[in-house]
Formats: sequence, C-alpha cells, structure tokens
Amino acid sequence: MVIYDIIYVIDESPSNHTTLEEHMKRSVGAACAVSIIFSLCFVFAFAQNAGAEVTVKPWAQIFSHYQYNMSGYEDYDSRFDTNDHNNFDVSQARLWIDASFNDQWSGRLVLYTARSPKLSYETTPITITEDDPTTEEDETETVDAVTSINQSNTGPYEARLFYAYATYQPFQWLGLDFGLVQSAYLPMVYKFWKYRYVMKPYMFEYRLTRAPGGDYGVAMHGNIPGGYGAYRVRVANGEGCNSVEENAGKSIEASVSLFPFQSVDALKGLGLYGMYRYDKAEPDYMDILLSYSLDINEQMGFSANFEYGQRKVDTDDEDLDPNPVISLGYSAWADIWFKKNAGLLFRYDFLDPNTENDKDLENDEGLKTGGYQDEMTMMMAGVYFNPIKQIRIFPNYRTYTYTAEIADDKDDMVTKQPDQFIFVNTEIKFK
Repeated sequence: MVIYDIIYVIDESPSNHTTLEEHMKRSVGAACAVSIIFSLCFVFAFAQNAGAEVTVKPWAQIFSHYQYNMSGYEDYDSRFDTNDHNNFDVSQARLWIDASFNDQWSGRLVLYTARSPKLSYETTPITITEDDPTTEEDETETVDAVTSINQSNTGPYEARLFYAYATYQPFQWLGLDFGLVQSAYLPMVYKFWKYRYVMKPYMFEYRLTRAPGGDYGVAMHGNIPGGYGAYRVRVANGEGCNSVEENAGKSIEASVSLFPFQSVDALKGLGLYGMYRYDKAEPDYMDILLSYSLDINEQMGFSANFEYGQRKVDTDDEDLDPNPVISLGYSAWADIWFKKNAGLLFRYDFLDPNTENDKDLENDEGLKTGGYQDEMTMMMAGVYFNPIKQIRIFPNYRTYTYTAEIADDKDDMVTKQPDQFIFVNTEIKFK
C-alpha cells in the first residue's frame, strides 16, 4: 500500500491579495504600535522635563548562516531535488533601542526583519476499521491524521515591531511592563540557551508555541533577592506581535527560575526553570528546564541543560484527527568554554508532533485509527569562536532522523532517510 502525504496549510504570512478585514486588523495593529511608541516618547519627554538624565542606547544584531545539504537522498524521495543544495542566508536582523529615563523608568523598542513564516499541518491518510457483527465484511473509513506541525521561513523578508514597552521598576523584586511586552518564556530561557544565532530555543524552533515572543499586554517580573532566581507573569492577547486580538480569551503565562544553593560555591549554577501558559487556543502549554553550570577556573567552564515541553492546540479544522493536537519533546545541550571566547557546543532534540498516533486508538464511533510513528530527533555538534567581541562564528554538523516511513520506487514502505547538513552560523553585533 502506498501512503501519500497531504499538506494542510494554515498560512500566517500575508498574501498578495489582502482582504479588507486583514487590512483593518493590520491597521489596528499599527495604531497600537504607534500609540505605544508615542507613550514611550511621552515618558521620555516627562523625564527630560523632570531633569532626569536620559540615556538611549541603540544596537543591532544580524544572524546569518551558510548551509550545505550532504544527505544523498534516493530519487524516490520527495527531497531528492534538494540534494547537494547549499545556500547563504540572513535569517534575522534586529534593531534594539534601550532607553533609561531615571532609576525606575525605562523603555525598549525592538524592530526586526525576517522571512515570513508559514505554519502547516502534515497529515497522512489512515485506514480505520470497524467490526460490523451484522455483516461478514468489516466497515472501513479513511481519515487524515496529523503527522507533523511544520514551520517554513522561506517567504519574503518582512519588517515588524517585535517589542515596544515601558518598564516601571520601583524594586529589584518588582517590575511592571506595559505595551508590546516580552513573553514569560524567552527572557528566562535565554539565560540558559545563549546561542540564539545558531538555533532558536526548543519551544520556538519546533513551533511548540502558537504566538511569537512579543504580545500586547502587561507583565510583572522581578529577581528573588540573593541571586536565588527570578519570576515573570504576563497577561496578553495571545496572538503575538503580528496580530490583534481575535477571540474573547486572554493568554496567561507564568514562569519562575530557582537557584537554591547560592551558599555552596560548587552548586551555585544548579538551577530549575518552569513555565506554564493557558489561552483559548492553547489550553495546555508547559515547559520545564534543569540546568547546571560551573566556572572551573578563569580559563574554562561548562554547562549542561535539559528542557522538556508539551503543547496542546485546538485547530479550526474539524476534519483533522485527532483534534486537539498534543505535541511533546525535549532538548538537551551542553557547552564547554575556554576563556569565554571559544568552546564546544552539543545539542540533542526529540520531537513527537502528535502523541495520539503512537498507539491504536478508537474514535467516538469505535473505529480503530491504527498506530504509526512520526517522531524526529536532531543532533548538532560544533566548535564556536569569537574573534572579536562583536562577532561569533559557529561551524557545526547537524543530522535529523525520523521514524516515519515513505514508499520507495517499488512501493515498499521504508524508513525516511535522515537529513544531514553542514552549517556555519554567524552573529554580528553592533554594540
């Protein structure tokens, strides 16, 4: 039997034929962004009139890479045409403007440009069988079961407002952000995953979160005195920085990081991080991270990290089975650094995009759906070095392996071949 994959696409990037409703949503979004910027300008002017010393620090980042595909696909594989494909690309550029108005008030404005994303659900037709006792033949039905959630960043470049917020921080343990604010996840996880120019943090790399990091709302955050950790809580629309509110619900995120052994030198770097998110479209979203880092001496140190995440998404397509889609996975990475400007980096990821298809299930009508595998693993290893403070370079090898099966040229089902790449990632920082 030959199984053909069907791609069901939810296009989150702007099309060439924008509807009036989309124009209105973008206009409202632009109006929100402009009003936030004017609010920051008002705080800036107020601080100047109050005689405060205002400092503004603009800086920028450029993430680029070279990629060479050395996979050697068979000619029956749909990826055959990309064999030996190699390319240069700029994955993202960001402009940061940080302002300090006085000891308690500050602001941040971030603009970024990146290729437009497209989210798609990959489905596979599965034949399910119902035992009909009234007839000699069983009753069969074919359904499209979700096998993966894919994000493609191959569209044209788009410039967007990512963050635009003011911060009021009267105490170290209490701060308030309002505007287009950061999520409860990214500011915390970047303390552990320090290589954004190489790959995104796990939950964003595999699209285990529906909305981008920035969102319209308010956030409360602070540091636990004594270096014992930090917390962050955000209430926002839940649509991200690219859209205005589209439903009556709100997104609630809460995260906390703990470093409980500050009195023991060897255990100061042992930390635990946790985050939970709830909104109308994603009713169950969690992330847990365990980390340990140690400076052996002034010349050398290391860290080891493990992150686990789970996502539950209710889609608008009633024909997808199962719905909601539950995804989970984990990421483990370790780095060894020398003099802080060179080192080794290893990362291993596992992703199960749909946990419900791993076993033989029954739907509401008692039909057997049949189990199949669709897991993916990624392994990366490389050496990074920073020739100067403003430039980071990371040549690395990556391989993606799959448990899914595809039909070969004889219509036999075989395990999907791994992807193998050579990357050279770079970051240029203007700061």
